[in-house]
Amino acid sequence: MVDIAKLKQRLEQIDAEKQDIRNKLSKGNKSNATSRKIELGVHLLKLSETDASVHAALVKVWATAKAKRPNAFFDVELPKAKNN
Repeated sequence: MVDIAKLKQRLEQIDAEKQDIRNKLSKGNKSNATSRKIELGVHLLKLSETDASVHAALVKVWATAKAKRPNAFFDVELPKAKNN
């Protein structure tokens, strides 16, 4: 006959493994989301150098973000548009 204590221990082990897998997936999803944000930001900055309307929108977004989190923007400035 199977020992109930051993089954409970194995169930706890499986639950711990399942939680570990969930944590790894969550970390990967966060990393992917951060990568997408960075990639999008880089392309917006590049596009804003040549497109005046994109630059104007970026100025508004930059000001809003700077007002919301001033410490995150204390050491950087919005790039100038080349064709403005």
